Amino acid sequence: MTNHFIVNTAAFQNKKTAVEQVKYVKVAQNLGFEAIEIRSELLNGSKQELQDIAQIAKTNKYKVYYSVGDVLFNKQQLNSKLSVYLEQMHELGATHLKMNLGEFNPTNDGWYQELKGILDGSFKLYIEDNQTPIESDLYQTKAFLEQGSSLGIKYCFDIANWSWLAADVYTAAKALADFTEYIHLKNIRTIGNQKVVTSLTTGELNWREILAMLPQANYFGFEYAAKSEQLESDLQLVKQLTS
Repeated sequence: MTNHFIVNTAAFQNKKTAVEQVKYVKVAQNLGFEAIEIRSELLNGSKQELQDIAQIAKTNKYKVYYSVGDVLFNKQQLNSKLSVYLEQMHELGATHLKMNLGEFNPTNDGWYQELKGILDGSFKLYIEDNQTPIESDLYQTKAFLEQGSSLGIKYCFDIANWSWLAADVYTAAKALADFTEYIHLKNIRTIGNQKVVTSLTTGELNWREILAMLPQANYFGFEYAAKSEQLESDLQLVKQLTS
């Protein structure tokens, strides 16, 4: 099983300046990652920006993933904006699309045929947990994946976001291990009454144990703001651990 290492543009976020994601394609490549994950909420809304990212990635023979900060299901129906996100994904030249689940009703199966017509083999769809309980409920997530896995839909397990949800990360890892192909790596630290996202090795979660609980995962995305040296160090650490 070949492992893949991706860096999300959250890694390059700075509170003082906006992230022009096109500028980080080469940075990501030089750091040793094989793909960059573009965040929808950091785009400026122009088609030109999407094309610029796609062009620099193509020129450098580099892979692009697309992370959409929105839900697949809105009020228990497929999100009406899905077609927009798919168009953006294709403009980026992306091969992987990641969204949050949203409010999913396991008894309403009309979505299955709709998604079956959309999933044409040109990209892979992942569902990921965010920090909103109603959008990342463990029971609904597992129910969706039990039905959607036959369409090739896989799970992206964000190891830190479970700290904001009802189920703890270890319970979730056990429940979703069979569906998890992608892991978003980051950690958390509690400061006062707040949980703060940290780099992989400086937080409170036993991330090595969590990775061991998800043996089918072979995509590893780094999603925390850090200096280049920290990202390179953590990348080598995860490569050694998963080799």
